[in-house]
Amino acid sequence: NSFWKVRGFIGLLTVLAVTLFILLIKFEFQVEWQGLLAFAALAVLAEALSVEIYVKKTSVSTSAVPFIAGLLLFGPIGAGVIGIGIAIAAWFKNRSPIHRLLFNMSNHVIGGLLCSLVMVIARDHISPNYTGLAQFIFSIIFGGLLFLSTTGLIAKVISIDKSVSMRVVWNENFHWLGPIYVAMGTLGYVLMLSFQSAKMLGVIAIIAPITILRISQLQYLERTKDLVKKLQVALNNQVESSREINMLNADLLDVLADVIDLRDPYVLGHSQNVARNAKRIAQEMGLPPEQVTAV
Repeated sequence: NSFWKVRGFIGLLTVLAVTLFILLIKFEFQVEWQGLLAFAALAVLAEALSVEIYVKKTSVSTSAVPFIAGLLLFGPIGAGVIGIGIAIAAWFKNRSPIHRLLFNMSNHVIGGLLCSLVMVIARDHISPNYTGLAQFIFSIIFGGLLFLSTTGLIAKVISIDKSVSMRVVWNENFHWLGPIYVAMGTLGYVLMLSFQSAKMLGVIAIIAPITILRISQLQYLERTKDLVKKLQVALNNQVESSREINMLNADLLDVLADVIDLRDPYVLGHSQNVARNAKRIAQEMGLPPEQVTAV
């Protein structure tokens, strides 16, 4: 059933995350632990202030900004430390079960390691004269990769759990996040430059635009939620009106049948008997309930 399928999928993701980390950790990346821990703390704070969306206990945050900056500077180590930090923050905030923690850890670490893999493959072909431009391009690519990887895996888990199409889940809940992740990739690049030029003061200075982006997310989601609520109310009213019309039609048919039967006492109840027999025949034929009702 879906319970074991979901946990099996999470187990596979965990194995994949660990395998990718072991394979990529051998590549040399300079790690300045003060900066890495600062980025991790900033990511944890951003995740703690995340905004919930329509899917139960699913949220979006600006944690991708320090995550991308950490990936640009520290590679796989940054993916592991910051990705796990984001997952733990979400776990504490939502009081989720342990399997959800494992999923979030694997999801973020896999996304970060995919970004690191791109950088490992490409960096030997980059001229030192174009390092700044290359890092900016990497930041945009990382935003796109994190968007596709993290939302895609969430959509896959939901599709397994609910037995619905992954594409439908993704289109309904996550496709609109693409431009936001690109913007967070750009801010990640700016955060990295600020740290390189001014260390911790640079990190503090960049918090302001990240906060503005978070407020924009919140406003967008609140407006979208209001629109969804209005659409749901309109749909419920429409369904209720349709139900009332169907009931009136059914009552009208009953009255007409009674009038026809009263014209001749020898066929009294004939219409009801025909309806019952027609219903039984339709059910024996295996017709769906709505067609049985129509018959």
